[in-house]
Amino acid sequence: MSNIAASLKPVVNTLNRFSGWLLLLAIAWLCWTAARLLWLLLAAPLAPALPLAPLQKQYKVCQ
Repeated sequence: MSNIAASLKPVVNTLNRFSGWLLLLAIAWLCWTAARLLWLLLAAPLAPALPLAPLQKQYKVCQ
């Protein structure tokens, strides 16, 4: 069991060193995602207004 803990110690040390930056990156990503969702709710995209085309009569084809 101590062999596994000894082999994981360098990995844990590396994660501890970068944990502040990882936390900052996660907070920035969450803020960006929240801003995108808020923007989608407040300014939802609108479908383009297409001009109305007059209806055409359909003619029967006699054979």
